[in-house]
Amino acid sequence: MTRGESDSPTLADVEAVVRENVSGHIDGERHEQGKQRLLAAMRQTSPGGTRKLRRILAISAGVGMLIGGGAYTLNQRGSSRLTYDVAGGLLSDSGYVRGSGPSGARLSFSDGTRVDLQDGARARIAAVDAHGARLAIENGHAALNVAHLPHAAWYVDAGPFVIQVTGTQFDVDWSSYDDTLSVDLHEGNLVVSGPPAPTGVLLHAGQRLTAHEGRLSIEALEPAVQVAETPLPLLDPPLEGDPLANPTPIPQPSGPTADGSTTRPPSSGF
Repeated sequence: MTRGESDSPTLADVEAVVRENVSGHIDGERHEQGKQRLLAAMRQTSPGGTRKLRRILAISAGVGMLIGGGAYTLNQRGSSRLTYDVAGGLLSDSGYVRGSGPSGARLSFSDGTRVDLQDGARARIAAVDAHGARLAIENGHAALNVAHLPHAAWYVDAGPFVIQVTGTQFDVDWSSYDDTLSVDLHEGNLVVSGPPAPTGVLLHAGQRLTAHEGRLSIEALEPAVQVAETPLPLLDPPLEGDPLANPTPIPQPSGPTADGSTTRPPSSGF
């Protein structure tokens, strides 16, 4: 077998390249590698083989455009980036969110996720994709209600700590002044990783995580105490013959008054 025959690409080779490089997710590096392989194969073939290869590539390209284009369209529709808006605050071009009123700011995402920033909190939207977002709490308190959806992926950065969330409800407080983190988890599960726990710590609903000065602790959340107002008891009306029903007038003392007159107790009528 001659070198030209041994190096000539077959239909199976071209099909393998097309399958590898035409898909819903097109990796730029792999695409370039596949293109270079095809160009090298075309340079090594005979003129007849080159014409045959060009015909195969034309057919493959047409099919690839249909398949790849459809997959790319579906991928684009399924992976469109989440949208969001800010209420009660201002959003800068660099992604910083700042409250404009005493009630703080609220971030509302198109998947139903809500992030409430307390007044005075500083936060930044670092990244947004089809499955979630990455938020950075630079200081202050935030309450998050992350929608529990398939393939959801949310991250919250607080100093050196990273909170990984798939769908849950929790509060996070980060103090940049004393490097203290507090996470109160109300629903679901999440993972907190940082200097005390580089591999991450799993937090369950009803737990509080606190990290300070290289130490990390987990404790149970105290249940909210609801104080019910006890109504005052109603007094029953006095019974017949009760001395409190018809109190006896208190007799006034007799004797001279300041003007020299004399007072006497009221007559009993006898």
